[in-house]
Amino acid sequence: MCGSCQIASRLVDVVLEADSIRSNVAKVDLNYVPDIAQSLEITSVPALVKFKNGEPKDLTYKLHDATAIFEFLYSE
Repeated sequence: MCGSCQIASRLVDVVLEADSIRSNVAKVDLNYVPDIAQSLEITSVPALVKFKNGEPKDLTYKLHDATAIFEFLYSE
């Protein structure tokens, strides 16, 4: 993973651990699965996609700090 993706990955881990969010999280290096990036219309990395009932519901590229990630995870 690129440096920005590695940092974002660690921030996601920190948010999930600090708040004990009970969510399934999958991390994917899109270099190896470009079909996923295309199907989810991901145009940049790092990206965070939220799913509900198996369907993508929201997407953000704002992974610059833990607060942004926390707000995204808790938004409806």
